[in-house]
Amino acid sequence: MSAGEEEAGIETRDEKRLRCWESVIEKGRIEAQCPVCLGSTIRYHNTSGTTFQQMHVVAARHGGPHESWNLVPGCGCNQNMRHQNLVDWMGVRGNKRSLLRNLFLRKYKSLVPPRHRSLHDAEQVLRWVKQTYRPLLLSQYQDWLLLLDSDLVTIMYDDGISLPVKHELKLETASPISVSFTIDKTQTSTGKNGWPLSHPRFVALRRMSPQYPHQFYRKKRD
Repeated sequence: MSAGEEEAGIETRDEKRLRCWESVIEKGRIEAQCPVCLGSTIRYHNTSGTTFQQMHVVAARHGGPHESWNLVPGCGCNQNMRHQNLVDWMGVRGNKRSLLRNLFLRKYKSLVPPRHRSLHDAEQVLRWVKQTYRPLLLSQYQDWLLLLDSDLVTIMYDDGISLPVKHELKLETASPISVSFTIDKTQTSTGKNGWPLSHPRFVALRRMSPQYPHQFYRKKRD
């Protein structure tokens, strides 16, 4: 990359590829399920199978740039999508619309600084997707982009970013109930419970409300 490109902040080919991967896949992983279909395994390096493809959210034919904010890692479903908007393509398919929230929540957290996120706004990702990628059929599936309470609890933390050990944080949830947590040390691998340790792991200091999924919490160790 030339000095002019570096000063202008232009991404190199390798930087685009890395940012495309890490905007959706946990940092440190070189293999994962395709986040668009969960139908096949994708790899960052071509070691034992097919490397991932860089899928355009807004197709190049419709003016979508080949920049990391407009790219997500995927498999051969890239050919099936052809020139459609990725958000629309997933949203109108019953077997893929359930993956929308997790995919674009990760993309949102990789691009939007924490100071512009909200602990209370369940529609923030929906609005961001609408403004950034402008899907034409959004009204047909927009409820699938609304955040759950469990998403809002971790909205301020980027995937793969280590947090201070034993740092206490008190969050005001969407309900009147106040919940206190102790943040444990994060890692960049997969835990015994199956969810990535790149997410902050929380120890509940008091009984959780029934509205929260139990798998997002673990009991405080003696």
